Amino acid sequence: MPLVPKGQSVLLSKEASAPTVKKFQAGAGWDPNGDKAVDLDLVAIKLSGGKGFDADGNGKSEVNEAVTYYGNMQTPGLKLDKDDLTGESSGDGPDETMDIDLTAVEAGVDEILIVVASYSGQTFDEVSNVFASLSEGDKEVVRADLAAEHAGKGAVVVAKLTRTGDDWNFTHVGEGYANSDEILSKYSIV
Repeated sequence: MPLVPKGQSVLLSKEASAPTVKKFQAGAGWDPNGDKAVDLDLVAIKLSGGKGFDADGNGKSEVNEAVTYYGNMQTPGLKLDKDDLTGESSGDGPDETMDIDLTAVEAGVDEILIVVASYSGQTFDEVSNVFASLSEGDKEVVRADLAAEHAGKGAVVVAKLTRTGDDWNFTHVGEGYANSDEILSKYSIV
């Protein structure tokens, strides 16, 4: 499993067991620092042309069209399995996972952002061992660890999947924000 450094990309067809594999599972894991439970959320944001995806073509990108998260657990090609409220459910593995079927993602989507965001208001200096990964079955294909550089931040765009013809790239972004609303605003999602 390659640990992808910040700013670097890998072509998923080269990391999967076969170039034709298009089904993966995104995961996010974390551990609270101390006794206080921490509710982080795994979120996927679909983009088209650098803005939130507008599935119904009404001229605006709405959360329920572009974002898969605890309040909208399924969009075409993406399905969140659960909402972990503590970060203590899985030991060293992901606390939240999302099934990704790249063949079922709408044709107009050219990027998918993988975000880890604090629901309960904590910042990333209040958690440890935060990571996002992409797995094929039981095999971790790529992984991005969050560094201490996100202290004081409440949301991080950990990675993005970018469509390149029939394939997809995984890029470790590592871009911190005050909260998830700031990310939605950046990509014009209402």
